[in-house]
Amino acid sequence: MMSWILIIIVLIALFIFVKATNRGQNWWSYLIVFGVIFLLITIVYVSTFSGVSFKNFDGILDFGKLYFTWLGKIIGNFGRITGNAINMDWSVNSTAK
Repeated sequence: MMSWILIIIVLIALFIFVKATNRGQNWWSYLIVFGVIFLLITIVYVSTFSGVSFKNFDGILDFGKLYFTWLGKIIGNFGRITGNAINMDWSVNSTAK
């Protein structure tokens, strides 16, 4: 429950940031907002399902290792999916009339 309250507070702060920086017309402000939202959601996701404690420095280091391992596997899976999509036969079925 506390993590969702933190997410809502950060989203409100990001909304204010976008509105304050040139009325949200800069592409970099949107890039920062989407990056922070992605980072926040993935950190909450990994920490929720891993059960890592943030009460000491060793727990934070364990979480960092776990998070970057998880992120690397996600990127590897996207690469594998893309490679499989490229190798598929996307031509029209010649038997259909």
